[in-house]
Amino acid sequence: MQTSNDVQRRGKEFFASWSPVPKHHRLTASQLDLLVGVGDVMMPADEAWVAPSSTEIRAYIDRGARRESDVRLLGLVADAIAAIAGADGDAIANELERIQKASPTAFRCLQEFVYYGYYAQPEVVRAIRDELDCD
Repeated sequence: MQTSNDVQRRGKEFFASWSPVPKHHRLTASQLDLLVGVGDVMMPADEAWVAPSSTEIRAYIDRGARRESDVRLLGLVADAIAAIAGADGDAIANELERIQKASPTAFRCLQEFVYYGYYAQPEVVRAIRDELDCD
């Protein structure tokens, strides 16, 4: 029986991809920029909530996406968004819906990084405390 140090569940699919490896994988700078822009579409700013792009979410994704499977899945999303570069928020939202249907695991990986990264930011924690009156 093979064991793993890390198992993550994403929807109905499981990954056991963290055996000790000598190399960390990384997204490119342009892929990170595209994913941050996607974050702005997924979680638009308003008067109480800051846009993901105005936080350090880019650094969060860069530090966190080091496993080959995460980088591959996030790269798939970034490449799909790059194909419609310069599109408005509605076109990006439509492309995200297409990705969600065509590759639910890639979409779930994106959601995890965007949501966890966003809610880990100090500005967002302050907004939660102020707007929702909770710790």
